[in-house]
Amino acid sequence: MGYSNNNPTDPITKKENIFETNDHVIVVRNNSVIFEYLQTEEELESPVLLRVIKQPEFGDVTLNEDQTFKYAPLQNLCEKNDVFVYEMTVGEQVTQVNVSIDILCESITFMSGTSSNENAGKLKNFTIHGVENYPQNSLYVFNGRGMEIFQKDSYSNDWDGDVNKKENPEQSGIYYYVFNDGGGTYYSGYLNVK
Repeated sequence: MGYSNNNPTDPITKKENIFETNDHVIVVRNNSVIFEYLQTEEELESPVLLRVIKQPEFGDVTLNEDQTFKYAPLQNLCEKNDVFVYEMTVGEQVTQVNVSIDILCESITFMSGTSSNENAGKLKNFTIHGVENYPQNSLYVFNGRGMEIFQKDSYSNDWDGDVNKKENPEQSGIYYYVFNDGGGTYYSGYLNVK
């Protein structure tokens, strides 16, 4: 499992008629990651054409039929940074996106996220990299008063932070999570939902 920020990490630069920008993805050793291309306002009016123009050095990338990318690092490789480049054409606008990839060694990594003010009560970027390595897992989330507001067995990065307003009127603040990997190990941490 991985994470793509779907926002350029550097400003877009123009080189003749081709714009360049960056994206970033995280993947756990011996796992693959599927992520979307960078979204643009122009694509609402025109279809998006994608093609990989530079393959990564430490893995393979494929463009799926649904216009997502799948990156898989080489077997047992970690603590490496990889890069590939794809071209995105929307109408007459051509953008080259340099995707940097961090390949982590840990079998599981927690990425806590926060929500934006315009999307209050919705969580962005809470991702457990490597969650697929622990299919018997359970995730528990508690509000600041210790009340359980979310629980799911076999969690697979599908909670967006939405909580029941009647049971949990506090839409923002600090939330705490406990993750049971199903093998007797527990991980805990907190999330800041604004």
